Amino acid sequence: MKRSDISFVAALFLVACGARTGLHTDDEFVDGGSVDAGPDAHVDGGDAATDATDAAPDAPDASDASDAAIDAGPPECVVDADCKFKATFCTPYACVAGTCLVQATPTCDDGDLCTDDRCDPAQNACAHTSRTVDGDGDGAKGPLPGKTAGAADACGTDCNDADANVHPGAVDVCNGIDDNCDGHVDEGASYQTVGVEQRLSPTNATISGLTHVASYSGGFAVGYSASLTTSRFSPYVGRFTGALVREGTDLDLTALSPSDGDGARVAWAGDRFGIVWSDRREGNYEIFFALADSQGRKLSPGDIRLTNSRGFSIQPTVLWTGRDFLVVWQEEQSGYDIDAVRISADGASVGPTVNLRSGFDSRNISVAAISTGGYIVAWLEGSSIGPIITAQVNVMRIDEALVPLTGPVMPIAGAVSGGPALTMVDGKVAVAAHATTGISRISVLDTATLSTLATTQLTNGVVSYGRDVALQGIGQRLAVAWADDRDDARTFEIYLQTFDASLQSAGTPVRVTTAVGDSVAPMLAPFGLADAVLAWNDGRNGMAQVYGRALQCRSPAH
Repeated sequence: MKRSDISFVAALFLVACGARTGLHTDDEFVDGGSVDAGPDAHVDGGDAATDATDAAPDAPDASDASDAAIDAGPPECVVDADCKFKATFCTPYACVAGTCLVQATPTCDDGDLCTDDRCDPAQNACAHTSRTVDGDGDGAKGPLPGKTAGAADACGTDCNDADANVHPGAVDVCNGIDDNCDGHVDEGASYQTVGVEQRLSPTNATISGLTHVASYSGGFAVGYSASLTTSRFSPYVGRFTGALVREGTDLDLTALSPSDGDGARVAWAGDRFGIVWSDRREGNYEIFFALADSQGRKLSPGDIRLTNSRGFSIQPTVLWTGRDFLVVWQEEQSGYDIDAVRISADGASVGPTVNLRSGFDSRNISVAAISTGGYIVAWLEGSSIGPIITAQVNVMRIDEALVPLTGPVMPIAGAVSGGPALTMVDGKVAVAAHATTGISRISVLDTATLSTLATTQLTNGVVSYGRDVALQGIGQRLAVAWADDRDDARTFEIYLQTFDASLQSAGTPVRVTTAVGDSVAPMLAPFGLADAVLAWNDGRNGMAQVYGRALQCRSPAH
């Protein structure tokens, strides 16, 4: 065969091969007898048509299936196991249509709402971190923000994670704190007398009567009325330490305008006293108000007259509301009305005088502040002016604007002759009174509705004739003092007992006084977080004087 024949055969062979593979790397096609200037630009099912000029390499088109396969290349995976070279526990991959794609990260949910769950890439494993911490190192974690310690969703049981002495299982000591986080403060604690009784009225007082005892930052303030001269019987305020040692000189409330007066009551506003009393410096008994500093010195603007009545304005009471002083008193009109006014910390009236009750014989007024706003007022009420033995205890709730909201209600059944005592304990109202029969009772009321939640009887009027009940709520404890003849029918002595807010007793009654003569009309005031002071009228010298004794809160653990 000639060389030219061999060349022609070879050319035919290459053309045939190119048509089978779809790869066109040379100009092997003849179009009308002429040679293309460059490589094919398009694949046309075998170049059946004439190409003017193929200027670029082949690109895939719909008619050339083999070109598309070559452009895509082989698949990355066929099954999930082919993706192991990329996958970790925290970053799983799966084969999706021939490609390894990242899947959802494991939730690592351990079913515990108190842990934060995540997948830790560094450890390539689930990690569960507590959402709460033990901030004080006492072995108990604090609750989540906004949650109550010990609640199911709190994730912590320590009710004070800043104090290592406070945690579940701790011993609940008498300190005004819920040490063991069970929701009860100083549970099982009771009040006991400490030290010795002290005479609180001045030694030069021929006769003296207790009107009030109140705590302040330096100790206790005691309001009393006494005859220190032969010309008048006037109201005074004395100051005492926690050990009942007199501080400085007692404040004579009528020294600048000598007159008879009575009913000195005191409220502490954090840096000053608000003091109210009734005196007749202008002929009639009217209510006066004054501010005094912690040393018992009157402040500007001096004595402020609150009433100008044709009848007697007597038996005032006062409390500090946190913003101003609330003064409530007995006003003689058609009967005895109840009037009230608010006084600012600098002695100015806050709004007008408000009549809370009229048309009845209302006496012996007590007032307590509600922690959620507003006040409770309690008094004895008869249907007409007459013997107080016909009276009933009435209780009413008023708002901060002195508008009556609930009541009056009568929480103690039967006619009463003394009281009422009033205090707040663990968010509830406690009220007490005694009857002419010698029965003394306490009731605890719901603050909003004034419905009775619990009641108890201190004396039975037979072997125990009681009178003059005093109450003081301190946290969740209720200190109760009263006069009783149970140990000697010839005289009254002061007894003390502690209850919780449900009137469950924390112990048996404790006899406080033993001196010859009647001890009556006790009053109580808190001191610090847990302790208290007790004062009373004492007849041991044949003439009434004011005595007092310190009380200490003691838990069962001590």
